[in-house]
Amino acid sequence: MFLLVAIYAGTYAQTVIGRQNVDQYPMNQFGDLTYGLTYLPASYATNPTKKYALIVFLHGTGEAGTGVAGLNTLIGAALPQRMRMGSTLPP
Repeated sequence: MFLLVAIYAGTYAQTVIGRQNVDQYPMNQFGDLTYGLTYLPASYATNPTKKYALIVFLHGTGEAGTGVAGLNTLIGAALPQRMRMGSTLPP
């Protein structure tokens, strides 16, 4: 089992859309996957004691899609669009 996981982890390439990572999440007990976007600031890995806010963006039906390709419709709206363009949020 460990060898299988190590081989899978070694062949997995992170997909990036804009400046955001595409991540897979299990959707149900059958192993069906759904996809989401994750953005981490550049300082996230180098400063483990700093606290960061968690922002969850729930899109509307106009940004719905399927699979990784469906995420391209999501980055054209609201917060994901600002993250893709490198805009910062107001303080």
